[in-house]
Amino acid sequence: MSLTVDKIWSHYLSDGAGKITYKDIKIDYSEAYKIINGTVRFLNKKDIGKDSIVTVMDFNTLDHYILQNAVPMSGAIINSMNIMLSPKDIKKIIDKIDPDLIFINQILFPTLSEIIRGRDYIIIDGKWSYENFNKNIETINYDYLTENQPAQIVLTSGTTGDPKMILYTHKQVIEAIWAISSLLSTYEGPAKLTSNDNAMAIIPMYHIFGWGMVYIPQLIGFNLVLDGKFVPSDALNTIKNNDVTWINAVPTMVNFLMAYQKNNELSGLKILLGGSSISEKLKNQILKLNMEFASIYGFSDGLIAGIGRINSSESNLSLEDIEEKLRTSVTLAPFASVKIEKLENSDYGKIYFSAPWLPDKYYLYDRENYKNGWFYTGDIGMMNSDGRLTVMDREKDLIKSGGEWIPSAVLESIISSFTGVNLCAVVGIEDEKWGERPVAIVNEGINNDELMNYLKSLVDNGTLNKWWLPERIYNIENFPLSGTGKINKRELKSLFMKK
Repeated sequence: MSLTVDKIWSHYLSDGAGKITYKDIKIDYSEAYKIINGTVRFLNKKDIGKDSIVTVMDFNTLDHYILQNAVPMSGAIINSMNIMLSPKDIKKIIDKIDPDLIFINQILFPTLSEIIRGRDYIIIDGKWSYENFNKNIETINYDYLTENQPAQIVLTSGTTGDPKMILYTHKQVIEAIWAISSLLSTYEGPAKLTSNDNAMAIIPMYHIFGWGMVYIPQLIGFNLVLDGKFVPSDALNTIKNNDVTWINAVPTMVNFLMAYQKNNELSGLKILLGGSSISEKLKNQILKLNMEFASIYGFSDGLIAGIGRINSSESNLSLEDIEEKLRTSVTLAPFASVKIEKLENSDYGKIYFSAPWLPDKYYLYDRENYKNGWFYTGDIGMMNSDGRLTVMDREKDLIKSGGEWIPSAVLESIISSFTGVNLCAVVGIEDEKWGERPVAIVNEGINNDELMNYLKSLVDNGTLNKWWLPERIYNIENFPLSGTGKINKRELKSLFMKK
């Protein structure tokens, strides 16, 4: 049997549990499968099949979910566009891959209509597939699919340069999805995902299939909740109205949700949390609300690398002690490997990653990140004695001051412990004497003199190295965010380099 996307539905076909909710639409997986089959028929009639490329520009809607399944099952390749990229970057990608068909949400059409002018496109509203293909199409023979056939073009976030593209086959998608679902549902640890959960996909589907959430529900059978574009107040209402028990999010999204909640809507929630470092302050806020989280480490260039799970020897630890361990470390995915190339004068080093689902190169992009079955992640970290991987920082975000390394993510976590700091970024600014010096950017409403005095007190008690003290502290009202909700340090560095 070939490992192809249609096989993900095998469990549902024998079990049938679970439903999908999007706004006022509620359907079970059997109906979703029929809609997917109808969409496949529609695509085939439009001569979309093997070697065709279909671009989807949409939020976390029912349409996007259906198309993430139907396009690969039609034999075509889906390019789920990062709609948070600039129109200029989107145009570059469209021109490069030359899609045969584009699906675009009606909200995005006015902004991007010029980019797709002259191409075959369909305007959707989130429930277009439901209204057109809610038909009794039970099965299609998908024997024409092969596991080494291309299925997905995944985009990097573009925070370190032009967005890059990675082409994944059916088999690679299935292997990565199986690894994620195993880590979440089989391994012990906080935020375990079970068939009894009502799970809401907040991570955009254009980012690693919403961290797998367009495929994992069919494997485990839990209820999936979709809410379209992420708006904190809307998301809180959806969580409350659908008794959501589990979400996935990056730290900035969780901070937004916490700021908007009024009636402890997040209480008891389980979170798969990643995309950037998790501060000790955020960990404590999560625990205070009777929530729990599991950390995830992955990247568009290699999908899943690991998720925070516990060892059998740690089962008697308190949740607070467990979460402190998992705040900065993950258990590697099954069959995945890492090797560490140590930096000079340091216990940590460059992280290289390998897994069965790893491609051997970028798609239509020449860069030597992939070599001999290993991918250089661009991250810095170390393997712990307990077998977990700790990720310290992005290499590009490390600050080398006077020959000493300063991990910006660690310094951010320390600064975030100061009362009132909700968002924080540390970037390295060129310095004639020291090479680089750290500069901190925090949200408005913070007294920077008091913050600096707080950091100096940590130096005095031995908590903070003196050379880690920020050279300057700035306040900013709106942090630039990437398409995945992470703070865009490249923009911040450009902004404050001149000051």
